Amino acid sequence: MHELLDGFLSVSRNLTKQQVTSARFWDNKFRSLSLIQVYTGTAWGLNDFEVTRVGLGDIISQYDAILVAWKEKRLHDLTRLTTMIRSFFAGKNISAYVNEIESPGVVLGDEYEPVLRVMPHSEFPSGSTLICTAFFEHQEMFAKTRPGGDIVLPVRFPIFPNITLFPLDGPAFVDLPSFKGAAEQCSISRLWAGVHFRPSVEAAQKLGIGIVKRAFEFVGKLVAGKVPEECTHCIKF
Repeated sequence: MHELLDGFLSVSRNLTKQQVTSARFWDNKFRSLSLIQVYTGTAWGLNDFEVTRVGLGDIISQYDAILVAWKEKRLHDLTRLTTMIRSFFAGKNISAYVNEIESPGVVLGDEYEPVLRVMPHSEFPSGSTLICTAFFEHQEMFAKTRPGGDIVLPVRFPIFPNITLFPLDGPAFVDLPSFKGAAEQCSISRLWAGVHFRPSVEAAQKLGIGIVKRAFEFVGKLVAGKVPEECTHCIKF
């Protein structure tokens, strides 16, 4: 455990402003993933029906990812990173991220605060990582159905301080080199945020792979006018 904590603190005290900005950007999935949906939909030239198809697939993929995350969280029920730091280093000085003005700095272990608030549920695995892995895998899967669909990436998104609530000297950027690269950046941002240990992120990345296949096929059947066998709420006409 001390090795995990020391490894995290090494990351924390060496955070860059860009990494903190990225962590804040990816934290709000309604903002970050929706922005990417709008961008890819526009770049692909989708009509309203196609936008609905992709959006439904994205949502189902994320829903399934959340179900997997909660199943694993209930199974493992591991203590949060912040709680571990405050417990293991209580009364001791640690060098870590403090805030955008003073970092890195020295604080008492029991007074440590992460970049982002930590939700009161199991630490393992990272739910956000599962969501991002599934989302970008679905985006990539759809891209392969369109001629030249993968040319929408790489791309650079400008992120302004008033959006990320982080006082930078000028605009920051999120670079998306590929769908897999974007998923990786979203995933590792949970480590930068001080929300998860690295093993929680890596485990979630593995759990998230392949989730979207059923979601993609499910939506494909609906588009073809068929009722998916696994749809218990679908009405046959």
